[in-house]
Parts: sequence; structure tokens; C-alpha cells
Amino acid sequence: MPSGEHESTQGSHHSETASWDMGKKRPEPTATKVMKVNLWLRVENNNKYIRRKKKVRQEIEDRVLCRYQMKKDRPDGWEYELSIPYETDEDLDAAIYDDILHEATWIAEVRCCFIEADFTAADDPDRSW
Repeated sequence: MPSGEHESTQGSHHSETASWDMGKKRPEPTATKVMKVNLWLRVENNNKYIRRKKKVRQEIEDRVLCRYQMKKDRPDGWEYELSIPYETDEDLDAAIYDDILHEATWIAEVRCCFIEADFTAADDPDRSW
């Protein structure tokens, strides 16, 4: 095979991979259950010279919580209701710990803030994370 043909085959394969990574999201499994969860979220600055907690809260809402049909009673409130789709309890735990808490913590830390969060099941106040 001439070297030009080989290169174009590789280039074609590479562009397919790049378009998948950049423009397409992987399909998510369809969840059969949805848990309504109440979230209390505190966002604070790391020190008195940093004033970013309002922007950090907004970014967490826009980038993380909005994926879970976020409802908020008061615009300046700390309490949210989320609807989290899941198949198993492990899926639910992963959504709370790996997706929501991990991403919210990362957003806050990058902007010199920190968070505290409490999750409780809306239908079962004894169930919490």
C-alpha cells in the first residue's frame, strides 16, 4: 500500500474519534427510578480576601445541579430539590458522591471556596448522604 493511502486512512479514523469526543455525548442508560432528593448546600470563601461565593454557587447550579431538574424555593436560598434518575442504589450513590459532590467541590476549590452539603431523600428523611 502506498504511504499516502495509509496516512489518509489514519487521518480519517482520527477525525472520527475527534468528532466523537468534541461534539457527541455518549448515550446514557435509561433509568427506571427517580429519587427526589433535598440538598442543603453551603458555599463559603476560603478567606476574607476572596469574595466569590455567589458566583461559585451560580456556577454549581448552572453546571451541575441543572442536570437533575433543580428546583429552588428562594433565589438566594441554600436549599434545592433534585430529581436523580438511577437503576440501583449504587447508581444513586455514584450520582450523589461522584457526580454532584465531586464536581461541586472541584468548582469551589478552583475558585478559592469550599462547600458543605447534606442530602436527604424527600420521601424518607432517615435516608441521607
